[in-house]
Amino acid sequence: MRFFLIGMPGSGKTFWGKKVADFLNLEFIDLDNEIVKSENKTIQQIFQQKGETLFRKIENFTLKNIINRQTDFVLACGGGTPCFLNNLNMMKNTGKVFYLHTSIKYIAKNILDDHSNKRPLLKFTTEKELIENLTLILNERIDFYKQADIIIDIEKWNETQIFNTFVF
Repeated sequence: MRFFLIGMPGSGKTFWGKKVADFLNLEFIDLDNEIVKSENKTIQQIFQQKGETLFRKIENFTLKNIINRQTDFVLACGGGTPCFLNNLNMMKNTGKVFYLHTSIKYIAKNILDDHSNKRPLLKFTTEKELIENLTLILNERIDFYKQADIIIDIEKWNETQIFNTFVF
């Protein structure tokens, strides 16, 4: 089975993706890491050198390649992946899509705790700016996220409840 995790940057897609993959004994794949490997550049470098439009085409191509080469995995998508180039429909047609729903406050804390700030669309200097930026991005993406097959409330659900949503 193919499981796609979508949600805002900092919502825990990689963290929970690894845990769920271990629980289900499936391979975990991080879409951004696959892009970095294939392009031999960081996501930031791709954005800076090629722009977001070309990045989204690379992202779409990489997503298709993963889907075409494997039938069983847990994939942590980039925050914008479901919003571009029909990626959401492609994921829904080939597997199950899980939206990791979290509050902006939760996401901001995760990003601030990360310290690397390697997310190209999240430029900020203060926590207030970060929260404002996250709110704008979420408002642009929420209609895509809500189309997921299953919505998981990361802040309210415990690990067992989260794992059980992946067992059919």
